[in-house]
Amino acid sequence: EGTEGVEGLPKDKILYLHCRSGRRVLTAAPVLQALGYDVRPLPWGYDALVDEGFESDPGNPK
Repeated sequence: EGTEGVEGLPKDKILYLHCRSGRRVLTAAPVLQALGYDVRPLPWGYDALVDEGFESDPGNPK
């Protein structure tokens, strides 16, 4: 449950996870880890990354 679409993710690379607020990555990370993925959840969220100067995706403006 909740694992739709993960089969295309590479298991030989680190996956950095983020979402708008940071809450969903804290739920998703343990699920992906249990499936054998090496994940790094970024709990501070997408907005905080943009606020700190990371470039925003033009298709996902803040």
